[in-house]
Amino acid sequence: MPRGEIDEAWIEEAVRRYRRIESLQAEFDQAVATVEVTVRSPDGLVEVVVTAGGRITDVRFLGPLHARNPGTSPDRCRRP
Repeated sequence: MPRGEIDEAWIEEAVRRYRRIESLQAEFDQAVATVEVTVRSPDGLVEVVVTAGGRITDVRFLGPLHARNPGTSPDRCRRP
């Protein structure tokens, strides 16, 4: 192919691959949104449900928060 000409077949293949990548990304995003994990605070008073994508879907307080001792909370549970 002479220099400066456009290779239509190459462009069409690139567009097809890009669309396939977009489709796979959308499928992955949907799958990630359905996976959830539940974690509890070390003292067992707070439970958080999070999707694999990082979205918090639920926060539950399982015990009386007024009864906990703030001095015993680990640093990793505090906001910096």
